[in-house]
Amino acid sequence: MRQNVKFHWGLGRIPRHTQFGPPSGGGNMLMYATDPGRKKAAWTFITWMSEAPQAARWSIASGYLATNIASWELPEMQALIKEHPEVLVTKAQLADAKAEPASAKYAPARDILNALIKDVLANKASLVPATKQAVEQANAAMAR
Repeated sequence: MRQNVKFHWGLGRIPRHTQFGPPSGGGNMLMYATDPGRKKAAWTFITWMSEAPQAARWSIASGYLATNIASWELPEMQALIKEHPEVLVTKAQLADAKAEPASAKYAPARDILNALIKDVLANKASLVPATKQAVEQANAAMAR
């Protein structure tokens, strides 16, 4: 994103009402049960990709949070932090992160809540009534 935008931007901590709870998630790596050769190759790749140098490289290139804590001490990450200290906000928020519920029923509710946030921020909806409506819709979606 840094390379493509024409305006100054930064990162800030996600606000809280009663507790912090930034979402955690993103580019998960999955390995499916398959023949032993493919399973070994997949595990080799996942292990390699999870190592600190690759986690740092991926974080710097993608903007995603570095997934290996040791990567934050590498020279390339230290250079990124020196140039863009705001990246430490994402690392600091991990202390309060919660995993998304592991349920297929959660996805529709998450989409409803994300749409609410976009509409409120774009002044397309008023916060209180839109939130009440979104909560009703999300609860109904999860009840199905």
